[in-house]
Amino acid sequence: MMTLTSRTIRQGLVVGLIGYASVAALYAAFDFIAARGVFYTVNLLGKSVFEGLRDTAVLGLPMQLDVTAIV
Repeated sequence: MMTLTSRTIRQGLVVGLIGYASVAALYAAFDFIAARGVFYTVNLLGKSVFEGLRDTAVLGLPMQLDVTAIV
């Protein structure tokens, strides 16, 4: 029998993972339709958060994928 706290934590993790997967799928689909590569938006978000990307000139194509910023 699960306690209320462990059930709440489990439900929170499940809902969080579902939300994460749906947002990731939305970004991937949008980038694929826009013919920019599946990880384009995720790469930009990762670079802006972790590397301090501020220059909009970097947004041009082609763009090298930064695997550490994506993962």
